[in-house]
Amino acid sequence: MRQSISYGALLFVLFAGLTMPQCKVLKQSLLDASLESHWLKGLDTLEMATTAIIFYDNQSQRFKAKFRTNGGERVWGQFTKFGFEGARILFSRDSVQALNRLERTYYSGTIAGLDALGLPAISDYDLMMSWIFGVVLQKDDFQKDDSLWISPAGLAVKIIASDSLGVNHLDVYEPSIEQWVTLQWVNIKELEGGLWAKDRTLIVESEGLEVSLSTNSLEKKGPYDLPFEVPSSYEVIHP
Repeated sequence: MRQSISYGALLFVLFAGLTMPQCKVLKQSLLDASLESHWLKGLDTLEMATTAIIFYDNQSQRFKAKFRTNGGERVWGQFTKFGFEGARILFSRDSVQALNRLERTYYSGTIAGLDALGLPAISDYDLMMSWIFGVVLQKDDFQKDDSLWISPAGLAVKIIASDSLGVNHLDVYEPSIEQWVTLQWVNIKELEGGLWAKDRTLIVESEGLEVSLSTNSLEKKGPYDLPFEVPSSYEVIHP
């Protein structure tokens, strides 16, 4: 990870990059189906407002993040600070579009492009969707392989802690950055017909990076608009 990273670029790392298919696979996936059959149905017409805190390089940034999805296959995100929009994204399993309002730039592409821009990514769409929206997973959502577990996209996972509500702490190996990343789900409660974690953390310990999401509101009153227009004055970012 670069030593100097902007607020806008960090948003790319944490949210745009989370959605792409992985560049390399540590282990071949043993699962025949993704998590979609278990939990994406619960994401139909969902809007979630969160508070996000990023701690990196001994500095912290606090901002608001809002996510919308109409079934889980596309996710819209908006990131604001002091009432001003800093970034907007629209992503799916195989593409990402992102507006950096602060630097007036636009990116559209794949994980390969993000890597070329020096932005590492976490690459299991289902797993990261569950973290972003606070959906609690079960051990049945993973495949056991010797001392490790395997995620739907074939990433190696260490389940650190789980209880009767589900898995609440795991480490996942991200091959694109060759690092273990910690994901945690905290304050799990039943809401809107399912189990949701109010608070989540993502930690890349070796890089001194920690991201926290805390849900402020959750509603299912869609379908929602997913607005995304690129101003003609924006500079297109090329890998």
